[in-house]
Amino acid sequence: MADSQATIAHLEGQLQELTQLPQQLETYRENISNLEIQLHQLSAEKDQLETTTSRHIEELSQQNRQLTQDLEVKKTAAKALEKEKIKFEGELATKQKEIAALEVQIQNLQQERDDFSQQTAPITTNEPEAIISETPVVEEPETPPAIAEETPPVIAEETPVVAAEKIPVADTSLEVQPAEEIVQTSQESAENSLRGKSVVILGTFGKISREKAKSLIINVGGTVTSSPSANTDYILLGKAPGEKLKKAQKLGIKTLSEAQFLQMVES
Repeated sequence: MADSQATIAHLEGQLQELTQLPQQLETYRENISNLEIQLHQLSAEKDQLETTTSRHIEELSQQNRQLTQDLEVKKTAAKALEKEKIKFEGELATKQKEIAALEVQIQNLQQERDDFSQQTAPITTNEPEAIISETPVVEEPETPPAIAEETPPVIAEETPVVAAEKIPVADTSLEVQPAEEIVQTSQESAENSLRGKSVVILGTFGKISREKAKSLIINVGGTVTSSPSANTDYILLGKAPGEKLKKAQKLGIKTLSEAQFLQMVES
């Protein structure tokens, strides 16, 4: 009896479990359905991600191809620029050699001019007087009184005086200066601080013109060049000097104002 009751209780328990199986099965089905929905969503997202990734890869590939083409163009342009650079450097070296040769020629011409100026400078010594004083005096022989004869009087003939025509002088600058003024001018040129110096005139001035300044420099023994260089001694600086002033400043050339220049010329 007791065994029968135990069996019945066991069977009732199994029956209860079997009764709950449909509910559990439904729950499993719902879970499976949810999982299928999630799987479908994940698959859709995967497809979308693959599409987006493919598009991005294609865009990056196109950009890479474009950048590669641009790089090739840049390389070609860089090679052309390098060739032009080498060409210009060669031309620059040639021009620098020509400039150096011209500067040497200018220096030689300046030296020849200075030597010529020194050779042709007027002599200030009293050589004529010295020559006259050293010339021996030849005395005329006296005529013996016994041999002397009376000389008939000489009748001077009247010679018509022809008035000298005055030759017109076209250029007054060619008038001959007195020797004292020539000697004084030569001494002033030799003592002037601009003698033998190279000067570049930049700009315009209030009291004198550029041509007048050039003439004054040449008169005191200086030279005038058109552009500053390492051989330039002074820059005569006026108004609106232009771009050449920067080059002179880089070379450290001393500048002179109009007043300083006139004072140096007149000293």
